[in-house]
Amino acid sequence: MENIFEYEDNGGELTIIRLKQGVKATSIIIPEKIDGKPVSYIGNFAFSGSNIKKVTISENIKRVGKEAFSGCNQLFSAIWKAKCEIPEECF
Repeated sequence: MENIFEYEDNGGELTIIRLKQGVKATSIIIPEKIDGKPVSYIGNFAFSGSNIKKVTISENIKRVGKEAFSGCNQLFSAIWKAKCEIPEECF
């Protein structure tokens, strides 16, 4: 599967910071790994204002940043498999 995310490496754990430029995906799955490294975090404002309609957040996510999905006016489905809390103002 092609990686559609921009991310930062935080000492072996990755933080997704946004979709790559030009990606028009409307249904996304936050993967457990990218390039063999665990995806553990979703950054602040990572998908804010995007046109995503569905998101699945994998079990391995430890933290979701503030307003990660704010302004996603078309978002109608969020499957939250992670055991982390849903932060205030996430959506």
